[in-house]
Amino acid sequence: MDLEKKISTDIAAVTIMNLARKVRSFLFIPIITNGLNISSYGAFAQLIVITGVLTQTSSLGLPGALVRYGQDSVLNYRSLYSSLMLVSLLVSVLIGSIIFLLSLNITKLFLGTNQFQHVFLIGAFLIPIRVLFQMSESYLRSKMRIKAASVLSTGRYYVAILGASAAIYIFNTDIEGVIMSIVILEGIFTLILQL
Repeated sequence: MDLEKKISTDIAAVTIMNLARKVRSFLFIPIITNGLNISSYGAFAQLIVITGVLTQTSSLGLPGALVRYGQDSVLNYRSLYSSLMLVSLLVSVLIGSIIFLLSLNITKLFLGTNQFQHVFLIGAFLIPIRVLFQMSESYLRSKMRIKAASVLSTGRYYVAILGASAAIYIFNTDIEGVIMSIVILEGIFTLILQL
């Protein structure tokens, strides 16, 4: 496949996957709001915001560095990838551990109650899982496998939606079950990506 055709199909794939990610909100919000009570939804929203910010912070911009420097033929790519992966994983595990240990304080600070401490205990695992996923996605992007990276990134969102839907509507769980299903499914999805 020539470069022009690859670029045009990559652009089309990325555009379609970005649109699919936008549609995700229209699917996920009714599922979550109908399946959880108001306080549980608030805890879910706080967890998503906190883990999102801490995932970006703990990745240290290394996924972007992998894409930028991974295309440099002078560098040893395997060494670069493993070094950046190790650093970002160690930092994210450290930050996730802090969230895990301080979950009671975080719950009281952001939600005014200790009722949702388990949500943050379980949700702390999302930080290293998502950093690991970002590094894997960046690996694909640095190898010019843009379509695969976009499809996997979008697939991760839909796996989380399916897991949350199953937790709410099939297993009749509360917020802790929803977060547990998201953590487990994203973890499995990310580990498979490492193979």
